[in-house]
Amino acid sequence: NNTSISFSAILAQQQADKYAFIVHQYRLLIPALQRFGITSWNLGDKDSWIRTYIIHNDWPLLFDDDYLPKPAFYSFRDALTN
Repeated sequence: NNTSISFSAILAQQQADKYAFIVHQYRLLIPALQRFGITSWNLGDKDSWIRTYIIHNDWPLLFDDDYLPKPAFYSFRDALTN
């Protein structure tokens, strides 16, 4: 397990870019009539199974530990609406 890393502004931006890329690929590759949704494992980082099951520092979701939106939320939202 890795508990020495922390969530930085650089990691937040990389995560936001990755979420936008996923939405872009979804819209590019999946025909409109077959787009039913994109599933996320949970809502906030506090609830991530990665933290509780394998005890690993990770921040994979759209909301932080206090359920406040992270940059990834905004890039995900903007990619879906643009």
